[in-house]
Amino acid sequence: MTERSREQQFDDVEQEYTLDEDKEVIRANRETYKESKNFSDLADSPGGRLLIKSLKDEISKSLQLLIETRNGRYVSDIESNLNLLTKLIRAKKQTEAIAKWLDSLE
Repeated sequence: MTERSREQQFDDVEQEYTLDEDKEVIRANRETYKESKNFSDLADSPGGRLLIKSLKDEISKSLQLLIETRNGRYVSDIESNLNLLTKLIRAKKQTEAIAKWLDSLE
């Protein structure tokens, strides 16, 4: 389904579900979908796959340096790279889950 179609689906669902709690859930899912979709598209691109490989290599390198030197600064490097790697890896599943949720409302 195209992005415009998903946006239209969100618009249609927002019009159908008028309770404030429903609208809040729909808005939150729309924002999450947009962010996840961007990360998912990046992860699926050739540059994204290269980025994922590079992040994994950097995490391994930082872990090795942390073990060898016991220098605590590598902990923040590992944490930052793991956070980005996790976002990239989880984005596709999150996007698919929200798309299925959206489809189930129709």
